[in-house]
Amino acid sequence: MDTQKSKEGYRAALNWPLLIAGISYWGYVNLLFSFSSIHPSEAAPSGPDAIWFYSLFGNLVALFLAALRPSKEAHAVGNAAWVTVSCAFLVVGASMLFAIKLQLLAPVLLPLAGALAGFGTGFSFVFFAELFSGMRLQMVLLYAGAHQFFGVLLYLVIALLPPAFVLGFTVVLILVYGFLFARLGNSQKGAPGALIDRVVVQSDVTLPVFVVAALFVGACYGLVRALTIGFTPTMTVLSPTDSLGGLAGGALLMLSALLFIKKNPAEYLYQIAIPVLALGLVTVPLLASGIPVALPILLACSSYFYGLLWFFVVLACANSTTSVTRIGALSFFCFQLGQLMGTILIGAIPDVAMGLYSVSVVALFAAVVLLVLVFSKQKKSELLLLKKAEESKFELGCERVVRAFALTQRESEIFRLLALGVNAKQIAKRLVLSENTVKTHIRHIYQKLGIHSRSEMEELLDEETAALGRDGASIGLPFS
Repeated sequence: MDTQKSKEGYRAALNWPLLIAGISYWGYVNLLFSFSSIHPSEAAPSGPDAIWFYSLFGNLVALFLAALRPSKEAHAVGNAAWVTVSCAFLVVGASMLFAIKLQLLAPVLLPLAGALAGFGTGFSFVFFAELFSGMRLQMVLLYAGAHQFFGVLLYLVIALLPPAFVLGFTVVLILVYGFLFARLGNSQKGAPGALIDRVVVQSDVTLPVFVVAALFVGACYGLVRALTIGFTPTMTVLSPTDSLGGLAGGALLMLSALLFIKKNPAEYLYQIAIPVLALGLVTVPLLASGIPVALPILLACSSYFYGLLWFFVVLACANSTTSVTRIGALSFFCFQLGQLMGTILIGAIPDVAMGLYSVSVVALFAAVVLLVLVFSKQKKSELLLLKKAEESKFELGCERVVRAFALTQRESEIFRLLALGVNAKQIAKRLVLSENTVKTHIRHIYQKLGIHSRSEMEELLDEETAALGRDGASIGLPFS
């Protein structure tokens, strides 16, 4: 029953224009960055992907401009001019890159072409942040994963066509997602969160802390990328290894959303996100040792992390007086700047020895341990807020069941403990009763409720709790 309700909830919340816009965007991104074959680097890095490297500069300029935008104005994605400028730069940049690939333009124009494409892509980061800010965090994960997964599938189909057709489809993808972004942004004017239920999250993370963290993590990511992955220009558009990583990363995000339908979104960070990111770091020495399977794993974790960035941005927007546009722009600006710094740092070191791989891995694992400690401290405060906020909802739901089925005082006490997940032995110890007495009470409770298992009891409590909203009861929760 719960699974069916969850599926129906997802179908009801599904926004097709946003889904198609995101798939078009990620299809374009994969086409844009498919001009180089990806492979494990040698002891000395072979250098960054030129298109990726130069696009970072365009990203930084666009994100800086977006961050300067007056916070009182409507969302940037709701402004047709911003969307039009973004798409115009993407079309010009992509067309120049294809022309260079086909030797119709001089290779010396590659930095300009990459920067123009990056400029348009930088605005897209902000557009997604604004649209995602009106969603439940689980839906952010679901959309981010679906965008990546199906975007890569679309890329794999288009990449098989001749170069002229690939360019044509690339321009079409840009126009499609630009049109849909403008439409979605216009629907949000004056009504933030109009796409899907507004998310409400309690968070103690301040904007400066989040910005510094984005800069630090970006630098680590750029360092790992430069140390472990090499790029070689190729005339083959199709990039199977990179595609496999994108598909796996998107699938992980969608699976994460489905696993955390009813959980506190903060739990997601500690139970899935951090272990997956740690797995990506584990593959660094494996990749340096020449183990082929390490590359798709690292790319999958990298793709997963990129989708996770919007989750972090929406989380940072909770209870913040700063606009979503500014938070999104500053966050991605710092992350991209960190990548640039990490890449330049490795490029500035001649003849990188294999020993530095070990040094970098130790440093990155130390960073992960530090982040885990910080998150653990944050988790305690979040769980306290969660407990306080949900107490009223849980108690009211239990009270409805107690009254509706005329449970005695002792039965109501045991019912509440059962609903909290306490077993019969623990209940007996807590209430100073024998375990047989507790089991007898549980049988009576089940008989009165007309159920046969704890799962049925939980379903009944969920139904009574859901009825609170229909009855007009106002209950504040730290997340939707």
